[in-house]
Amino acid sequence: MITKIKETTSIKLQVVADVKNGKETYATVTFSGINKSLSDDDINELGNGIAELQERPLSNLTRLDSAQLLNG
Repeated sequence: MITKIKETTSIKLQVVADVKNGKETYATVTFSGINKSLSDDDINELGNGIAELQERPLSNLTRLDSAQLLNG
């Protein structure tokens, strides 16, 4: 049986850092320590709320769930 340990959730915000010759470049900011029980809707609301505090426009929001798997 497999056991999950060290379950973590983070969100990654990708923002437009610059536009040159019509080509966008991006910067990424990751926030860790997010409650893993939050729904995807909650994560989206949280990420968009944080994005509103940024000077640059949000391009992409990613939820990252990870865990270490142990053979039991």
